[in-house]
Amino acid sequence: MPKQHFKYNTGSTITNTIQKGIHSIATEGTQDWGPTSVTGFYPETTPPSGGYTIYYMRPSGGPSVHVATSDAQAITFLKSFGSTGSTISDVLTWASNTANYYVQTGATISSIVSSGLALHMDANTYSGTGTWNDLTANAFTATRQGTVPFTSAGDLSYFTFNGSANYLLGNSGLGSVVNGTSGVTISTVFKMSDTTQPSILFSNLNGAGYSFECGTQPSNLWIKTLRNYIASNTSTDRRGSTQVLTNNVIYLMTMTWDQINKVSTLYINGSAISSNESSTPATLNTSWATPSGASFQIGGMTYYSQYGNGSMYKIMVYNRALSSGEVTTNYDAIKTRFGI
Repeated sequence: MPKQHFKYNTGSTITNTIQKGIHSIATEGTQDWGPTSVTGFYPETTPPSGGYTIYYMRPSGGPSVHVATSDAQAITFLKSFGSTGSTISDVLTWASNTANYYVQTGATISSIVSSGLALHMDANTYSGTGTWNDLTANAFTATRQGTVPFTSAGDLSYFTFNGSANYLLGNSGLGSVVNGTSGVTISTVFKMSDTTQPSILFSNLNGAGYSFECGTQPSNLWIKTLRNYIASNTSTDRRGSTQVLTNNVIYLMTMTWDQINKVSTLYINGSAISSNESSTPATLNTSWATPSGASFQIGGMTYYSQYGNGSMYKIMVYNRALSSGEVTTNYDAIKTRFGI
């Protein structure tokens, strides 16, 4: 498993890192993050099995590091630092909302592929303010529209979508990062509540655009499955899987679109799945990536009045098509956390 590296950072953009509070978090594998005297990054202190590493990031001198071997010890540590909670969920939520603190469990912000990561949202970092913040240096946001219940459960926190016009609306600007040159990858940890209904996972669409979906397609072309939709001003790519999804099961669902080779692939839990295409995308140009007047939506696609149906724990968007090996890397990084 790649190790994480930490640096105090109050705003500058650092390529291939994830921003959490004032921590820039990087993983091995994308570039060399050492030595500290040159890069300013400090290597992780690996948390023990069943335990935690608590980092308090200081402007200079590196992080102050505390290792807790159990939930009880982590509660004691974090209460001494200012948390008023009495359960592990309480104190971890406090830490996630306090800029100087970061708690590593081997799952909180996993060692996922960071190259090309344009958007990374994790429900365990939601502050409860109505706005879900991006963990990348791009600092996108998504604001709750209507009623989108949130359940705080530490690493298993999630948003609930009920199939009606309740979703999260992103701010503009994603097209400046996902510009269509190489393609796109959308990956989410999601649990469907009713596979017989359509469920929008992510969309950025206004006529042209792209979406990632699951459940049953309204025309019944694909039933209880995973699918993607990409449309430019020249052509479309519509692909659905043949593998049936099960209600109330957490999956890592991933779609990739390779713009250069005009190929889309669907994955469940890190493995490519059999799928079929209902369009011919050979002439699909890059205009799908920057649909005029569109902002990204999580759990909704208002253009077609379709919405999410289930629980979302995490979502990641890349400005390129990940390889099958990279999709597997992401799966391996988070599977223990979500029990998938």
